Amino acid sequence: MLTLISSLSFAEQKTIGKTYKIAEPDPYQEIADRSSKVDLSGMKEKVQEQQTFIKKYRIPTLPRVEHNSTSLVTPLAKSPTDIYGKDGLLYPKGFEFNPLEYRSMRGRIVIMDQSDIGKIEVQGLDTVIINKGDIKESSDLLKRPVFILDRLTASTLTRLRSIPTIISQQGKQLRYDEKYIECLSDCSSVALASASK
Repeated sequence: MLTLISSLSFAEQKTIGKTYKIAEPDPYQEIADRSSKVDLSGMKEKVQEQQTFIKKYRIPTLPRVEHNSTSLVTPLAKSPTDIYGKDGLLYPKGFEFNPLEYRSMRGRIVIMDQSDIGKIEVQGLDTVIINKGDIKESSDLLKRPVFILDRLTASTLTRLRSIPTIISQQGKQLRYDEKYIECLSDCSSVALASASK
């Protein structure tokens, strides 16, 4: 047995054929060389541009919801140009229509502050829009893309008045659910406590 093991060890150490010296670069030196080529000033400029864009297009912070409420709104959109079909003009420019008659929403629109993360359930197909807070930090916390509440989005959501609000589709209308945060966990006990006073 010992003879077999020693012969195997010898076979492993034995060199057969030509050998070549491997000239590999030092990985630490490679990292240092590549790091020295990174344009840090360019990266800083991009970050500043992004922050400027966010400040420019973000709307002023909306107030907090003071109590739960629900409202239904029929959304209206206007045709930006004349729309033609195979038989001619279908809709003239400025024609108003309800987009929910032609297409359904995918998921809900959840509009909240960064501080609401973890207090409001976010579902798989939801679009999350942050009113107040950092979008990168919010995205990291939720492990999904989040968007800022910009002027264009706010102008299309005509009934949006306070935060947090969850917008979903109900039939051919938009349902706006304003959520009072402290009431989300157990609204019934809050209602019973206030009724008993």
